[in-house]
Amino acid sequence: MNLFDRATSLLPSGGGRFSVGIDAGMYAAGGANGGLLAAMILRAMTTALDEPAKTPRSLTLHYVRPAMEGTADIDVTIERQGRTMSQLTARLTMEGKLVTFAVAAFATDRVGTPEWQDLTMPQAPRPEEMPAQERPGPGFRQYFDVRPVWGGSPFAAEAPEAAADASEDGGDHTTVGGWLRTREPRPLDHLAVAAFTDAWFPVVFARRASELSVPTVDLTIHFRSAIEATEGYCLGQWRSTVARDGFVEEDGEVWSEDGVLLAQCRQLALMVTR
Repeated sequence: MNLFDRATSLLPSGGGRFSVGIDAGMYAAGGANGGLLAAMILRAMTTALDEPAKTPRSLTLHYVRPAMEGTADIDVTIERQGRTMSQLTARLTMEGKLVTFAVAAFATDRVGTPEWQDLTMPQAPRPEEMPAQERPGPGFRQYFDVRPVWGGSPFAAEAPEAAADASEDGGDHTTVGGWLRTREPRPLDHLAVAAFTDAWFPVVFARRASELSVPTVDLTIHFRSAIEATEGYCLGQWRSTVARDGFVEEDGEVWSEDGVLLAQCRQLALMVTR
């Protein structure tokens, strides 16, 4: 079995409950990576719903406490099961304590509605033209093949101002991202895309010379297109415009290699000085 699929595998216990294993190799700073947890929970929700015609459209996760090494339980509740849309909630717990709470909407395609897309895929060199990132990092990076295009290396800035790109309106904007796929290539699906949304280093790392811990408070993923089961790379780009009162936001997009917008995401994170 693929390394990513082993890490996010489930053991059904009946009644919408699943057991999962978390090990230290999944850690970011101080606990399991939020993207891997998102993939685990989305797998549990998809399995519990068991309606292939309905695909994930929205997933929001609140990370209540770190997910540490050990066995966790995921309890899925189908809050409403409609003809074309269903809403689900899930709770990931360890030793009886809530670790992550999630809400999701699954739906069929709706035809005959207006469509537009003002976003365009950022221009970037092809993934085979970019070297894989070899810099040592958190354990969870073992699951991903990462090829940076924007943002350089984490903590490379001498000061916040040194890493900021001055925009025409006078604001400071930093962009990070590049190509990524699972380390062991596998067909692309919603689980991988969910994991990709939190697989890059935080934008704040490109703006700060000193190291920070940036645990995610909440992460919302909107899946925007059908996902074809190809083994190509995805292009991810993330940016941040406000850091205040110890919290920072990130907005991002994940694109297929052939230019299809697969997902938009936003997260709020807490900044903790080490």
